[in-house]
Amino acid sequence: MQLRFISLISNDGGFANVWQARDEKLLRDVAVKIIRNASVGISNALDHARALARVQHPNVVVVHAIEKVNDPDGQGLVDAVVMELLRGKTLGYRLGEAPLTQDEVQTISFGVLAGVRHIHAQNMVHGDLHEHNVMIVGSEAKIIDLLHRFSLASLSLDKRENQIVLELRNVKTLLHKLLCHSEVSPQQTYAFTEATRGDISLQQIESALHDALDDDPPTHLRLEHPKTPLNLLDLVVPDLHRDRVRGLLGSPDFVWNGTWGYRYQETQVEIRFTESDSVSAVTVALCGGKKYYGSHPTAHTERPLGEMTLADVLNGCDTLDRVEFFKSLRTREVFIRDRWGPTGAWTYYACGALDVFSGAGLLEPVEFEWDEEKNRLVSDPATVIINWMSITASLSEDVPSFNWYIKA
Repeated sequence: MQLRFISLISNDGGFANVWQARDEKLLRDVAVKIIRNASVGISNALDHARALARVQHPNVVVVHAIEKVNDPDGQGLVDAVVMELLRGKTLGYRLGEAPLTQDEVQTISFGVLAGVRHIHAQNMVHGDLHEHNVMIVGSEAKIIDLLHRFSLASLSLDKRENQIVLELRNVKTLLHKLLCHSEVSPQQTYAFTEATRGDISLQQIESALHDALDDDPPTHLRLEHPKTPLNLLDLVVPDLHRDRVRGLLGSPDFVWNGTWGYRYQETQVEIRFTESDSVSAVTVALCGGKKYYGSHPTAHTERPLGEMTLADVLNGCDTLDRVEFFKSLRTREVFIRDRWGPTGAWTYYACGALDVFSGAGLLEPVEFEWDEEKNRLVSDPATVIINWMSITASLSEDVPSFNWYIKA
C-alpha cells in the first residue's frame, strides 16, 4: 500500500495520532492511525487491526489493513491501522450545536445500539464508548476507536459479565445525553431514564428507547384506545370553552350530566363543564398497571402518575393536616387540595389515592390506613400511590368526583 500523508486529523497525546492520507494504488483517501511505542503494554497494532476487522458493520468504522509506515513525525518505521476516512463530526461536537431533531435522535441512537450489538456479537466490547467516539457521517452514526484489549474471548465469566455491564452503563449515559440535547420532550426523556434504571440488557435499553420515542399521541377516537396526550393538562384547563375542548380532543367517548369522558391507554380523563359551557374541572384517573408521563398540576415533583406518592405532593411538609379523607358506600380516599403559581394566576389542583371496596374496574389499586377516630393518616405518605389528579377552577371547588369504574 502506497500512502501519502496529507494532514493530521487528531493527536491522541502521542499514543495514536490519526492522519488523513491518500492510498496511491487504490486512489482513495483513508484515515491512518499511527500506533506508537507508548501503546506497549496496552495493546499492539496487529491485535488492534484484527479486532476492528472482525467488526464489519455499517455503524462501526471500517478497517482496510494494517501497515508498516514511515512515521510522518519522523519517528521511523511504525505500525499503522488504515481505516475508512470519515467526513463528519463527532457526536460530542454535534451536542454543542442546536438541539437534535427527533429524527436525528432516532437515527443516531438506534445506529449506536446496532453497532454495539454487533460488537458484542463478535465476543467483544467497545471499552470506551462516549460521545467523542461516535462520528456523525451524513445522518448516520459510526462508532470509532474500538479498544480491542477488551475482547471478551480472553476474559473469565465474571470479568466478561462485568465488562458488558460497564459497557451498557456507558450506552445509557450516551443515550441520555443525546435525549437531553434534543427536541424530545422532558417527559419522554424521563420515561427512558426511569425505564433503564439499574443494570439491564441491551435489548431492554432498545425497547425502552422505542417506547420513549413513540411520538404518536393521537387525540381523536379510534377503535383502539389512543395514548393520553402528554400536554393534556397544559391545554385543557378551567374556563376553556367546550367547543375548544372538542377541537383539541375530538368527540368524547361518553357523556353524562354535563361531563365528558375520554378513555386512553393509560388513563380515563373526565372533564366537567359549567352551565355556561366552560371547563370547571379536569380529572385524570390512572388505569391499573400503567404510568402517565404527561404534565401534571403539582410543581413539587416530576415523577409520573403511577409512581407519584402522597409524599411527593406534600413536598416534605412535616404536618399531615393537609391530607383529607372521604368515604362512601363503595370507596374511600385520601387527597390533597392546593394551589401554586403567582398571585392572581393560581393553578388549583387536587391529587388523591382512591381505594374501591369492590367492582374497581381498571382503576390503579392503592392501599393506605386511615384512623377515623383521630381523623389522620396512619400510613407513611411515601407508600401511598396517587391514582388520580385534577385541576379545578378554584380552591373552593368540591373535590372532583369522577367515574372510578374504568372500563376495558
